[in-house]
Amino acid sequence: MYYYPEMQGDPVHPNYRSYANPISKQILDEPENIVIVPELASTIRLFSRFHNIQKVIWWLSVNNFVASTLPYAHMGLVREILFRFAKFVYRSIVKRLPTSHGLRTKALAIRLFGDRESSWEEMTNNKELMMRLMKALPVFQANLHLCQSYYALEFLSSLRFSNVAYLSDYLSDDFLRESVDVAGKEDIVAFSPSKGWAFTWRVMRAAPHLRFESIYGLSRRGVVELLRRAKVYIDFGSHPGKDRLPREAAILGCCIVVGKRGSARNEYDVPIPQRYKFAMDERNVSTIVCTIEECVKGYEAVVREFEPYREWIRREPEIFRNCVRKIFG
Repeated sequence: MYYYPEMQGDPVHPNYRSYANPISKQILDEPENIVIVPELASTIRLFSRFHNIQKVIWWLSVNNFVASTLPYAHMGLVREILFRFAKFVYRSIVKRLPTSHGLRTKALAIRLFGDRESSWEEMTNNKELMMRLMKALPVFQANLHLCQSYYALEFLSSLRFSNVAYLSDYLSDDFLRESVDVAGKEDIVAFSPSKGWAFTWRVMRAAPHLRFESIYGLSRRGVVELLRRAKVYIDFGSHPGKDRLPREAAILGCCIVVGKRGSARNEYDVPIPQRYKFAMDERNVSTIVCTIEECVKGYEAVVREFEPYREWIRREPEIFRNCVRKIFG
């Protein structure tokens, strides 16, 4: 692993030290080597430094590419600056408010400034815009494009990229070994305010009788404990890749309800029954609330419908290893 832009002290996050991954202090620009970077503009730009090494982009997200590329392409720059200023204000002031006030303020800010996730999703569907963004960076220097999700695979295929391969990820072994006590489940609906908060807020306002609990501000262990107690996890975010939280929630025995955005639209990245996927439309709010109520009240029966999803998540480490062998030999 090469840490960019520079290493100072121990660059490994405590959550990842258990992997004991070797660290490289330099990248040798030789033909037999391969450098793999994520889809962010700042890392794709590193390609310009190399002439001999084989270059690979791992598309862990689609939206993050768009968000990171706009400033480099001089498109939407003013709006991006406003968003970042609003985020600074949120982190500096609003985040310090009591949770309920902070979340209400965030909902108001989205109404005033617009839904950033929706704007990014609209951009990904504009093929002409996407090609312009990619030409602003050395994207076409890549020898291979790896896709963490079928959503990313479809995105690149729609832009006529042929040098693509599927390589997803998996939950850690420690997580997959977590035990779940179904009898200990409570009537909790878990959610993340960083994922589709504008629409989530509408659902919550339409269901004051339900007990919603946020993972906001919780430690890693705190998130696990909340999901172990919750019966339902809702996610109306942009699903820019094959998101981790829905998989973690499912493994910990939650019923999953999502919005049809990004990777959640297809049947491969979030393979749950279609009746738990909803178009992001105000008219669907009452139906969504009824579905959540059904998951809470009839939990023991409903949760069985997600067993194929959980079994698929358990097989992800094996799928990953097979893909790595297929791609790299």
